[in-house]
Amino acid sequence: MRKLSILLMSVLIFVACDNNSYKITGEVKNQNLDGKKVYLLKPTGENNVYEKTDSVIIENNSFTFEGVVDSLISVQAVLVEGEEYNAIHKPVAYNRMLVVEPGNFKFVLDTAVCTVSAEGKNGGWNTRFNTVKEKYKTFFDEANKIADLEVENQNNGTLTDSLRVELDNARDKLYEDFETFMFDFIKTNIANPLGEYLFFNQNFSYEQYEEILAQANESFKSTEKVKSIIEAIDRYNKVKVGEKYIDFTMKDTKDKEISLSQFVGKGNVVLVDFWASWCGPCMRELPNLVATYNKYKAKGLEIVGVSLDNDKEKWINTIKDSNMTWAQMSELKGWETSVVETYAFRYIPYTVLIDADGTIIARDITGEDLNKKLSEIFGE
Repeated sequence: MRKLSILLMSVLIFVACDNNSYKITGEVKNQNLDGKKVYLLKPTGENNVYEKTDSVIIENNSFTFEGVVDSLISVQAVLVEGEEYNAIHKPVAYNRMLVVEPGNFKFVLDTAVCTVSAEGKNGGWNTRFNTVKEKYKTFFDEANKIADLEVENQNNGTLTDSLRVELDNARDKLYEDFETFMFDFIKTNIANPLGEYLFFNQNFSYEQYEEILAQANESFKSTEKVKSIIEAIDRYNKVKVGEKYIDFTMKDTKDKEISLSQFVGKGNVVLVDFWASWCGPCMRELPNLVATYNKYKAKGLEIVGVSLDNDKEKWINTIKDSNMTWAQMSELKGWETSVVETYAFRYIPYTVLIDADGTIIARDITGEDLNKKLSEIFGE
């Protein structure tokens, strides 16, 4: 009886290991790689830092990885000896990535687009991952078409204002659809290793981060990287629309201390403009901001500029040259400026609109959207 139990246990262990085994058969399109090593690499969480998990030699334009999955799944990359890590994401994101999961797979290593296909009924995780890679390829293809069409019409002198608006709208719709797809995919998969891996490679709003993490495992949320995001969400929630502003003090161009509270709560609507002279998008937006200020300052609009500059002279000269006649302050510490964390923003130009009683009524509002909001406020 004991021998039978041991035999049954051995069979169960064998079956378990067999069910968790994987085999990745690689086909190499480049004819000059025979004799080189090809690696399986596991992302560490740091940018372009990978851990080698296996390596084999390419022979007769093929290679084979075999092993046992020691957990549910593992997202890994394929890289040939001598290649830079950035090859993993060329020509499209995640091109050399695959999911190491139980089953048999064929990986076609191509300089154009690599493909992963499963044999039999397995391959569910790679099938999911393939939809992401295909979405990226479609996104880049469509974005390039729009860009090429814009350049072609520009060169031919046929880029009318209406066509430019049409192309901008098409580009905006493309980005919106792509971002919606990635948000939905990652939210659906955040409780598994594939979703966790993709989570760190996509930018979301703080509201979206919060919604995704509500579905995540506690072990994932306890990692240092995720905890820093949760802390940023907490900071954002303190200064989101509907909350009271948080005061801060810096120095103006004459080294005199100046506080936001000197302008807020005085009966005016205050726009806090986070910017820098080295920021190209900021400089392109400035003429619009100057025009908006000139239009609404007599009606009760104040602007407070908060610069992320490092160079005091360049900061002051830009203020003069750009006709910014509103209050300015800076710590001259670039992205180390304290209010970056306080007001939880990750890019500039960035704005926060505060009403007369100190309540934040809009964030990240510029151009026509800002003018429309101010028109509503001042009753035009």
